[in-house]
Amino acid sequence: GFEHTTPLTPEALSALRDARKKAPGIAESWLFPAPENPSIPVSRHLVREWWQRVEVLSGIARISGRGWHGLRRQFASELKHTPPKDLCELGGWKSFQTVVKCYQRADEQTMRDALASRREITFR
Repeated sequence: GFEHTTPLTPEALSALRDARKKAPGIAESWLFPAPENPSIPVSRHLVREWWQRVEVLSGIARISGRGWHGLRRQFASELKHTPPKDLCELGGWKSFQTVVKCYQRADEQTMRDALASRREITFR
């Protein structure tokens, strides 16, 4: 329910161009279409099943909290210095309050960097 446009990295654009060369008909379709109906996107439930299957097939240990939202948390935290409006557009969030409340995580290095960047206060 929140339509927005997110720019892609050069690597992502290259991968999509390669995919179009292999299957030219995908130009105006969902990146992840529903298997039973390619005119709609895949459901979040099926994507969760895919994630769980990847964990099993790859031998990656199941860790609580690791999944699509974990990736979004990492994304929001890595880009915490990005202006709020831009970060919301990149991540598809309607509100920066959601980003701060649910996704971004504080980390010691960022806090130390913030303290180190403070200008010196002089008292008169």
